[in-house]
Amino acid sequence: MPPRILSQIGLFLGGMITASVIFSLFFISLSPQHVPEPPVLPPLQQLGNLSDPRKDDVRNRIRYWNYPNKPINRIQTPHFDRVFTWMPYSAGLNNRRISLEFAYTFAYLTNRTMILPPGTGVMYPFPKPGLMEEMFDYDEMRAVVPMITWVEWQKSAHRARLEKEVLYVNWSFVDGQSVFVWPEAPTNTSEEYQSLLKTYKVRNVRDPGTYPTFNESSNIFFPEMSLFPHFYTQFYFRPYSEVQLKDVTRLIRDRIHFPEAAAEWAARILYHMPSSFAAMHYRRSDFGPGPRQITPGQVFNNTANIYKEGEYIYVCTDEEPVLFESDFVNTFKKRNPILSWQDFRLQPYTQGIPPMYVPMVEMIIAGQSRIFVGTMWSTFSGYIQRLRGYNQHIANKTYFTTTLHTGSQVGEKWALEFEQAWTFKRNLQVQTAYDLWET
Repeated sequence: MPPRILSQIGLFLGGMITASVIFSLFFISLSPQHVPEPPVLPPLQQLGNLSDPRKDDVRNRIRYWNYPNKPINRIQTPHFDRVFTWMPYSAGLNNRRISLEFAYTFAYLTNRTMILPPGTGVMYPFPKPGLMEEMFDYDEMRAVVPMITWVEWQKSAHRARLEKEVLYVNWSFVDGQSVFVWPEAPTNTSEEYQSLLKTYKVRNVRDPGTYPTFNESSNIFFPEMSLFPHFYTQFYFRPYSEVQLKDVTRLIRDRIHFPEAAAEWAARILYHMPSSFAAMHYRRSDFGPGPRQITPGQVFNNTANIYKEGEYIYVCTDEEPVLFESDFVNTFKKRNPILSWQDFRLQPYTQGIPPMYVPMVEMIIAGQSRIFVGTMWSTFSGYIQRLRGYNQHIANKTYFTTTLHTGSQVGEKWALEFEQAWTFKRNLQVQTAYDLWET
């Protein structure tokens, strides 16, 4: 064989061997290295009967939606005289949840069958569209509000008629554009009307009478991004009723929550964690330059005194595992051991978990921590704060990675969560200030 060909074969084989070594080292580096072997977990069905020194059962205390005397689920039969269609914000899990909560409240108040939207776009960080009926407990949602999935809608005998009768409602509640008044807004010349504009910092006041055919329309459609802010910051009940406000906010707490399976997976991990721990959400990958791009060293300087020395910190993050290990973990490890999803993903008790459930599980875990440090401008961090509020046994102390030793919330109103969501009591400050809550 000519020397030239032998040389080329040698180069090819050498390259293959080098590539194999690199890939092997890469995958080895992804393996968890800094967490001790946990005890063997009993079968999942036995989790509720564990002889556990913790006061509350690990499974039951994360299911805030289950409580004595809660009405039994009875699936509502869809009716097709009045339906409601809408498109969520095509982004991450929590942006879609915010849209769902707004839409659910709207369908509940107007007594319409809600048609769940198709899975649009990519649900970050997973390469597939997210379906509402997969991300949230479908039976719980339709126990109060009649609804059907998008697939069922495509097959419905009523679809052709209703699509011809659609009323396209081009309202927007994003960035302080509108407040929705139920059931009827004051006249636009009244002092009450002007007070609503000022209090909610909006340009428009909407109600069912804004469109003359709103109440009579058989099919109402809201386009993408219309229903994005938190339902409790953009709904106004007139005359004001504490009972009605409590009814709606409790409705969202009880009926829109992650699937039971996600709670089960979270229970498995929580059982293997210390009974007391801190949690953090560290995110910087897609926030761009500026104060949102914060280094692990800055996070440590801002938050170190919040944690107890030696306290485990569970970190929810979308950082690359190798970078997270070398950068973040090494910064904290002299004072606090760090846990993350990478430490549990290969354990026998997490095998088979659907990738879509991972962020849900992490939010549930962080919701059970002694103290939580979140990322501003993140709805992921915001929802953890609300989950902590829902769990009454948790002292809802929330801080932020970008703020030195304080819990002041500063950011966009849509990204924050406010105590009105879990205390069920009106707080006009929610509408008038962004940096309102010190914990």
